[in-house]
Amino acid sequence: MCGTAPRDGDRLCRLCGEELAGGQAVTGSFTPPPPAADPAGTAETDVPPSPWSRPWYAQRQFQAVGAGLLLLVLVLSIGLTLSRGGDAAPSSDAGAVGEHTTTDDVWTEEPYTEEPYTEEPYTEDPYTATTPELSADEQATLDLDALADEGLSGADEVYGTWLAQLSSKAPGVQDEYQTTADGSHVFGAADIRAQVQELSARSDLGRIIVLRSTDYGERQTYQGQAMWVVFSDNGFGSKKEVRAWCREHFDGTGAELENACIPRRPSP
Repeated sequence: MCGTAPRDGDRLCRLCGEELAGGQAVTGSFTPPPPAADPAGTAETDVPPSPWSRPWYAQRQFQAVGAGLLLLVLVLSIGLTLSRGGDAAPSSDAGAVGEHTTTDDVWTEEPYTEEPYTEEPYTEDPYTATTPELSADEQATLDLDALADEGLSGADEVYGTWLAQLSSKAPGVQDEYQTTADGSHVFGAADIRAQVQELSARSDLGRIIVLRSTDYGERQTYQGQAMWVVFSDNGFGSKKEVRAWCREHFDGTGAELENACIPRRPSP
């Protein structure tokens, strides 16, 4: 007994829980025994032990609460694990049931091989000058000037001798007795070159010489341009001899004949 006074009808102590003496309910009033005399002469009141004097972890209340918290944490952990496993998408690399698969990639370092440096030989592109395309008259002018330069190189041999003049024209000259290939009476450089080629092709006219009108005599011009003059050199001895030769090789009379063939004796 802890000394706590029981009430009527109690079988157990209300404070310590011990069974009352004899296991019978106590009836009537209970008078606790007087305290024993203190041999030292100091009386102390015996304090019954309290259940709260035991450590907190040995008390039943805290043990029950701790077990409940531990159970709650365990349940939450299992639920979280199951939820993660259900939400995870199946791996595309998973093999068939019973098949052993591995997703570990083994990294292997490729051996380094240095490629030999090959220097390309330097080749410089040659510069190609592009000549603009010339018109027919521009090209004809170049051709006629080349013939005139050739004629001038041997002009000393014919200066002062009788020659038959067969043509004398510059670009833009109008000849009422002669026509171009397209039927015009106005001659361009290409038309003049065509006429010179035609005269040179006639074997009965002898040696053909081309001079510029500014290379001999009075150095006449047409609208500020030098004319290309075509001569035939057949070793003529006189003016009369040239006229007779012209009548034999060209048609027409009077002004028409003189327009096609006329005696000339160029001077330097």
